[in-house]
Amino acid sequence: MSTFALHRAARSGSRPERRPGPEPGAAPGARRLALGAGIVLGSLGMWVGIPTAWLWATALAEPSYPTFYALAIVGCPVTMGLWGFAVYRLNARYVRLTGIGAPRGGSAWLKSLSAERRGQRPRPLIEVSMALSVTTAVVVFATWLIVVGPNGPGAAPGAW
Repeated sequence: MSTFALHRAARSGSRPERRPGPEPGAAPGARRLALGAGIVLGSLGMWVGIPTAWLWATALAEPSYPTFYALAIVGCPVTMGLWGFAVYRLNARYVRLTGIGAPRGGSAWLKSLSAERRGQRPRPLIEVSMALSVTTAVVVFATWLIVVGPNGPGAAPGAW
């Protein structure tokens, strides 16, 4: 954006229009890698780490099963929501830095299916990392359930 446009926007009190795309003058090397790693690790932490941490911490703190599960059922979604917002903010910075995953103009439902199609854009990093982390969480939980089983270490008799 030109200096004149910034000056005019500052005088009028409005914010200049921000177009999706890479940040001007940004060196995407290390920052891009760090933000991408933060998104991937944050997604894994959200779906694998947080539930595991809540179940482990409440099991140590509370010996009775009803209270143990009640604490985990309340605390885990709240923590996941806050963590998800942090991952969302990381993704916003990643999109602003790289321009990858920035929304294109126009609604998909307004376009004809028979119209000429442009090339399909790659999926945003947050979509791929969330899908893979949810899949990982399901596989880890199923493996734990099969390997440890209902009568695993510390399970109460008749837990199933």
